[in-house]
Amino acid sequence: MNYKYTLSDKWIQITKKLSEFRNGGMQVTIRTLNGEVFEQILISNSKHIVAMKNNCDLPFSLKDIDAIYQTKNDINPIEKGKWDYWDDWS
Repeated sequence: MNYKYTLSDKWIQITKKLSEFRNGGMQVTIRTLNGEVFEQILISNSKHIVAMKNNCDLPFSLKDIDAIYQTKNDINPIEKGKWDYWDDWS
């Protein structure tokens, strides 16, 4: 499987410490270097950004990430489905 967005080792070390809500999947919030905050981002196995609610692609570059963290809603998402995955899982 080739993933479209793979995090650098720096970010993997951080996401490995975050909470999963289902089978290796975690929801996170990302802040970029310009201060924009993006919510409801799905990371698989602490390594790959695979989806973001209401976005058909990642609206920022991986090199622009300033922080990856979880809010209360990320840890226990109210809505756990309806993801539009970016990678071909077949």
